[in-house]
Amino acid sequence: MAENINKPSTLQIRGNPKVDWTKWVDGFEIFLTAAGLDQVNDKRKSALLINMIGEDGHELMKHSPGPKQKTK
Repeated sequence: MAENINKPSTLQIRGNPKVDWTKWVDGFEIFLTAAGLDQVNDKRKSALLINMIGEDGHELMKHSPGPKQKTK
């Protein structure tokens, strides 16, 4: 990973969590591309996201519904 690439700051929930989350994820995706990490596997991307998201992000993820299950 390039050392001179700016990492996204931790997620700060200041108003509408959906808007704050969307802005943060956009910055995270830009970071992945700039750092050449956009092609790594999803497990590594998830680990990077969890590592960078911060306390507010962890709280948001705990209280958000998970991926929807497909019904047969």
